[in-house]
Amino acid sequence: MVTVEERIKELKKRGFKMTPQRRAIIEALHNDHTHPTAEDLYNKVKRMMPDISLATVYNTLELLEKIGGVLKLEVIGGKAHYDPFTEPHIHLVCTMCGKIVDVEKPVPKIELSEEEKQGFRLQGYNIVFYGICPDCQRKLN
Repeated sequence: MVTVEERIKELKKRGFKMTPQRRAIIEALHNDHTHPTAEDLYNKVKRMMPDISLATVYNTLELLEKIGGVLKLEVIGGKAHYDPFTEPHIHLVCTMCGKIVDVEKPVPKIELSEEEKQGFRLQGYNIVFYGICPDCQRKLN
């Protein structure tokens, strides 16, 4: 996984200014395996930086997504979740509560022919399995 300093260096190399707010968001997201929403990150960063705005969090996440520094997961429920681990990997998503979990298993490299790409310029992929998590299964019983 890319370190906080490597992520910051990448942003600077691409000409983006490194503000204290961006640094705080990058640090809050780093190694966070909970797949937080923008609001989750906002609440986390706001404890250290009370003047930060939710718009700043959204803008920073959008920038990170654009440069490949975060994986945006749009799952059931409509809210986007963010994953700092951008290498292809598997997610389990609970269809009841929306919980997202990483599966620690190597993902085979998947390549598509030009015909299969249908003109798309691919940026990455991930595999998502949908089901009901153990906590929600207990609630059903």
